[in-house]
Amino acid sequence: MGPFPIATGQQKFIILAVDYFTKWVEAEPLEKITELNAKQFLWKNIICHFGIPVRVITDNGTQFTGKIFTSFVNIFIFNSSTQLSPILRLIGKQRLQIKQF
Repeated sequence: MGPFPIATGQQKFIILAVDYFTKWVEAEPLEKITELNAKQFLWKNIICHFGIPVRVITDNGTQFTGKIFTSFVNIFIFNSSTQLSPILRLIGKQRLQIKQF
């Protein structure tokens, strides 16, 4: 998401993950959104804390459809897809939590 007003360290984007069942949000501010950042976020904030997810759904951003991210996801997760509308619905529901972040 973003760009937002620039924060400390030139961070102006937010990458987030939302658990469909619990609606738990994991978010991290970023300077740039790249495949490597997306991969590191998934590893550090999701897999290391909660284990391997059953499914990963992303939007069609290049950081999620590129070779680095997709090959990483395919190593751990057998069920991944890209969709636009479910992501936008979740983001709409989580705006208040993002503002508090």
